Amino acid sequence: METPVLTEPSTKQQANTLSGPFFPTFFSKPPSEIPLNFETQALRDLRNNHGIKSSLQGQLIHQWRIDSDQINWVPYADEPLRFQLASPPKKWEGVRDAKNYGQRCIQRDTNTKQVWGSEDCLFLNVFTPEVPPEGPLAQGKFPVLVFIHGGAFLMGSGDEYNPKYLLDQDVIVVTLNYRLGVFGFLNTEDGLVEENLGLKDQLLALQWIQKNIQSFGGDTSRVTLMGQSAGSACVHFHILSPLSRGLFSAAIMQSGTALAPWAFQRKPLSLAKELSKQLNGPTDDTLSILDFFKSLDHRVLAAADYDYQKFKHKVPVIFAPSKESLRDGKAQFLPDTPWNLMTSRKFPPIPVIFGLTCQEGLNRAGAVLTNESLLQRFNSSWEKMAPLNLFYRASSVDIDEVSREVRNFYFGSEPISMNNKEKVIDLFSDRYFFTNTFSTVRLWTEGNPQDKPVYMYMFGYQGDNSILKSVNGISQVMGVCHTDDLQYIFDSTFFPLGLKPGTDDESMSKRMVELLTTFITHHTMDRMSSSEETLWQPVEPGREEGSEDQRPLQYYFINLESKMIQQPQDLMTRCQFWERLLPIRNSST
Repeated sequence: METPVLTEPSTKQQANTLSGPFFPTFFSKPPSEIPLNFETQALRDLRNNHGIKSSLQGQLIHQWRIDSDQINWVPYADEPLRFQLASPPKKWEGVRDAKNYGQRCIQRDTNTKQVWGSEDCLFLNVFTPEVPPEGPLAQGKFPVLVFIHGGAFLMGSGDEYNPKYLLDQDVIVVTLNYRLGVFGFLNTEDGLVEENLGLKDQLLALQWIQKNIQSFGGDTSRVTLMGQSAGSACVHFHILSPLSRGLFSAAIMQSGTALAPWAFQRKPLSLAKELSKQLNGPTDDTLSILDFFKSLDHRVLAAADYDYQKFKHKVPVIFAPSKESLRDGKAQFLPDTPWNLMTSRKFPPIPVIFGLTCQEGLNRAGAVLTNESLLQRFNSSWEKMAPLNLFYRASSVDIDEVSREVRNFYFGSEPISMNNKEKVIDLFSDRYFFTNTFSTVRLWTEGNPQDKPVYMYMFGYQGDNSILKSVNGISQVMGVCHTDDLQYIFDSTFFPLGLKPGTDDESMSKRMVELLTTFITHHTMDRMSSSEETLWQPVEPGREEGSEDQRPLQYYFINLESKMIQQPQDLMTRCQFWERLLPIRNSST
């Protein structure tokens, strides 16, 4: 195994290097900031109401039309011990510097191959609009958006998302860090280690928000949980978990669900053993494996975790959420598989939005089509490459037969090449995102009360910037790929060029922000602006009552001219192919 680089990057390096969602990216743009020490009324209230004997230093950042407070590096937990539950933060004495972002959780940069971050990484960032001196918003009535970043459960950070566009719409935004990779999702299947620590970190952050966000002007009865990619799957897990009940009142899931084949790990112990083996460690018993992992420098363990996932298995997700062992008297975050939790319908209904982009799989398709060596392996070793890259290697099916059916369905006798690039894009889009999202929406709408609407959008606007082109450097295939919709919601480090004033891109950003903040504020789209061409309608049930036959779902197609459309028959047929071939109830990494 390649020896990892063990130097810690500087703060400046951290601010200008990036690990992206699902596939690595490397560029960033520092936010436009005006440093200013301040102590807001919210912070004084926070200290007085909760016994915090301190003050914070923050900064004032300039928005498009208003000023807002940004409070970074707020600990929602004490520094956790490795592979153990985090605990609420202790009170601090004196002044805590909140001008800069805190450490990211441990991860490896895919460009420099440096491992950075810290195990003391459980911080959140609070962004508040300007609080008026009088009126309802002065009394702590801002709706709150909590955003969970993506990154294949392996990389990413809350500080990659500057919500300055959203703050113009009178919402509070909270971004956060959580433990990643083996540090956040190790599971020995015997209860020896606390499972799903990354999700439980998020749970602790949500509890902190319920306890403290009023001191920042937030309304605890209007907390919307939003995530993208792996972060979106995390949102779905929180909805399904009995431990997250009452901590948020609505949800937005962009490009990911708990039913995605990459989002749930059915054989976590085998992965722990294989990772230990890669590091010349024990594989015979779980206690020895756990002690070995605890003894390693965090940079060595993180580098091996990344190498094992990215290079040995050629897939972007290995350590992921998993079912938890039953412990006497202790509630489980995930007591069952996502499918069983979904179909049991024991979770409380809440208003939700599901979002997709038109060519979700373009990132992966572009990586295959523009890499001659990788493309050759897909053609010559399809039976090996397909199960790994399409996430059915661990399924209890005839893997070779599934591989043959998939190739025949999408390509027939044609070789995989640029000549059928649309089919390659469809392949990865369908398997990674479309099938599980449409299946989730169908399940959600069955028996869902009308006062808890389910909305869905398909983002079809192709602007000047694309993560595939501006970040990954691929221009041979274009479309609206995974993550492209985020640039119109956040001033994100994924899109270093930003939005040019007076362009269609800026107009699209204002439209996306208006749509989402309408939902965040009211939990319904009934109050959409009259500037919208068509009202965004809730999704109707995907089956006629008493019938097993599916009917096309309808969703809001977002472009310069947005409208409600029905799921095209071709897309419906492709999703049904995967549902028949690999039933979602049995499909995972």
